[in-house]
Amino acid sequence: MDYWGMPAVRTNLQPFTFGIDISSCQAAIPGDGNDVICMTYTYDMAAFIVRLLDEEDWPEFSVIVGSQTTYNQLLQLAEELRGKKFQVVYDSVDKIKEGDVTIPPMPSDTGYSVEELKETTALVSRLTISGVFDLPRENRLNARFPDTETTKLKAFLEKAWGNSQ
Repeated sequence: MDYWGMPAVRTNLQPFTFGIDISSCQAAIPGDGNDVICMTYTYDMAAFIVRLLDEEDWPEFSVIVGSQTTYNQLLQLAEELRGKKFQVVYDSVDKIKEGDVTIPPMPSDTGYSVEELKETTALVSRLTISGVFDLPRENRLNARFPDTETTKLKAFLEKAWGNSQ
């Protein structure tokens, strides 16, 4: 989730654009944009890990989900917050499988070469259209610790971009 709030939100992640660059109002969306993607703000993830520290039973795999959405839903929220339509390209499944992806505008400080940007974008696009980011419902720590709140995407984006029209 952090990536769509940069540079306005507190994060320790390296800047990168995954599909939608809210600051430039441009998007390069994998597939038809309707694949489900789950995301979590990193500081929420840390809160769940702190909760686990007091537990005796640690499952081999744990899942944390702040929000479930699609690129099209994320795009709609971003356009509403920015007050304008974005320039959007949809990369077809065939193009993605060939590695021929559109690289969205990137922050200047990514530290990646153009080749690395293309490879990373192609990988994330392949994972998206394969359903990998539609995380399983079993072993979700959200159910195990229902009192640990997660930041929802809409609130997160409003905080980051609410005054940027």
